[in-house]
Formats: sequence, structure tokens, C-alpha cells
Amino acid sequence: MKRIVLGLPLAAGLAGPLFARDAADSVAPEGATTSGFETLSPQVATALEAKSAGQPVQAENWMVAAANPLTVQTVLGLVEPQSSGLGGGAFLVWYDATSGALTTRDARETAPLAATPRLFQDEAGEPLKFFDAVVGGRSVGTPGTPALLAEAHRRWGRAPWPSLFSAAIDHADQGFAVSPRLAGLVEGDADRLARFPSTSHISIVDRYGNVLSMTTTIENGFGSRLMVRGFLLNNERTDFSFRSHSDGVPIANRIEPGKRPRSSMAPTSVMKDGAPVLAIGSPGGSRIIGYVATSIVGWLDWGVNIQQALALPHVVNRFGTYDVELGTAAVDIQADLEAIGYEVNARDLTSGLHAIVIGLLGAADPRREGIALGE
Repeated sequence: MKRIVLGLPLAAGLAGPLFARDAADSVAPEGATTSGFETLSPQVATALEAKSAGQPVQAENWMVAAANPLTVQTVLGLVEPQSSGLGGGAFLVWYDATSGALTTRDARETAPLAATPRLFQDEAGEPLKFFDAVVGGRSVGTPGTPALLAEAHRRWGRAPWPSLFSAAIDHADQGFAVSPRLAGLVEGDADRLARFPSTSHISIVDRYGNVLSMTTTIENGFGSRLMVRGFLLNNERTDFSFRSHSDGVPIANRIEPGKRPRSSMAPTSVMKDGAPVLAIGSPGGSRIIGYVATSIVGWLDWGVNIQQALALPHVVNRFGTYDVELGTAAVDIQADLEAIGYEVNARDLTSGLHAIVIGLLGAADPRREGIALGE
């Protein structure tokens, strides 16, 4: 009997079903996408500049999948700074075609040793307002992305480490076309900026059969708003619960020294008979798991193609409340859900799904500025 298995990072898979209401909800809205064609070695990434930056790497005779996330991530940190970068964290799933091994890595940001349970509480012990906690050094966790990319290169890469930064350096020196979303975020006021938290996802399959799926983030749009040597620092510590106890019982997601907050990031490899058939992931905060699961079910069980699967209307239940996607057929079930007692919110659910069907077919979410290209 054939088996289908999902490969997920352990930390994401163990994230509890109830997420701290005090933590940020990283939703990543965007505009449009080009995608969906067969290719020898496809990648899907959030910004055209970042995706294109990965293309020259493919001419090198070494493991492309291990190198491209570093090139793509450094360019994303430049052209989409609101979403991810070296000042953030990530989860990675890697399939090694030679050994058949599936490796996961948790590069979630870490609370410093000086962190205390009252970090996000006022003098009366009450939780701070979310954006009072976000802006500034209080919210910054120790970034994990640089160490993750360094380990991936050490274990699987073959190109000289400095060469992988060339694309980002060239874009920084020569300039780049600012995307409509980034322009709008910078131009808008603080209230609008606050409504656009961020995360990025990268999926890569190389010509040797290696498969990478990585979700990377600095949490809220532009993170903590602090920049160090050109890199925005994350605000991931606000993903901890602001309260340390509930009814006298310690909250599992409370902040503690050296601890990493819960996460719903879910970079995924779908395995069939021990080999990957799909790499997929998405931004979207606590809705990520719902976004990814819906697309997998659509492609695997309902038989729609991968581009159609990524465009399926979103229906997500969090904390017992349903979110249904405005402007789609999902709103048709709102009245029925409310009739049986559910609270339902109809709203924009702008995921940023990226997927590769290994065969190879790439696709990217039409809700986002993502793209799927290959050579």
C-alpha cells in the first residue's frame, strides 16, 4: 500500500492547537503572481528580484537547493525587508536525494538569558498593548536565520560562501524597483503599517533531486523597527504569551531565558513511498497551518492542479472562531456556520503559498507578489 507522509519541522508540528491570543498574528498580504509551468529546477519565492537572484546559482555544479535559500534570503531581506531577513528566524525542511534522509531545522529566535516573565507587563502586572511591546529592543529575539543558512551551506553547499551574497550586494549597489506593496507600506501611516505583519516562504527543488522548503520571518511588518548595519531586527519575542500564568497555572508559551516562542510556520514536504512529491509553505501567522493543509488536501485528495489548490478559498478556524475569505465562495457558508452557533468573520485572508510539484511544476499564491520561475 502506498503511503503519503508529511515532512514538517518538529517545532512547528508540536506547536499547540491553541495559540496565545496575546501573541502577534503574522498575516502577509500582497498583490499578484506569475507561476505554474514545468521546469528542470524550479524555485518559488516571494519577490521577483529574490527569485531571479537564485537563477545564476543554477549554472554552478553543486547542490543548488543548499545554496539558493541563502542567495534568495539575502535578496529578500533587501527588496522585501518588511517580511524577513538575517535579523529573523526560520524553519527548514531538507530532503537529501543521495541518502533519502529528511532533515528539519528549527531556527526560531531565542529569548536572551536576561528575559523575565514580566517583560511584556506593566507595573500592575497587566499585559502591555501589543504595539507598545513591538517597537524597540524589548521585542527582539536572538536571530536564528544566519546560523541556519550557515549550517545548510556547511552540510550541503559547495560554492564559496562569499559568492552567495553577490546578488544582494549588486541590488543594494545598483538599486531595484520597489514593489507596490513595499511602496504602500513605507508611504502609509503607522496604523496601516501595523496591519501588515510579515513572513516569507521559499521552496526549491534542484536538478539532483534535493528539495528544500523554508519559511522565514521577522514577525510583524518591519519587525521591531530597529535596524542594525542594514538589517531589520525581529520582534519575535512578542510571540510569547504576555501573561505568565492563567488561574495560577504556568502558561506553556510564557517567556523564559533561552526559550523559543511557539510558531505555526509549517514548511512542508509531502512524501510518497519515501520520496518527496510536493514542497509547500506559506506566510500567514496562526493561519499558516490551515492555509497549507487546505492546499495539500485540494491537490492530493480533490485532484485539482497545484495552482488551483493554492487559490482555493480560505476557511480557517482559530480559537473557535471561523475566518472566511472575502470575495470568494467561502462567504457562502457564513450564514450556515452562524446558524449552528459559530462566530464567523468575513475578511481578506491574504496567504502567500508557494509550492512545487516534483515532476516539476511550480506555483505561487495569486494573493501575493510571489513568482515561480525555472530554467
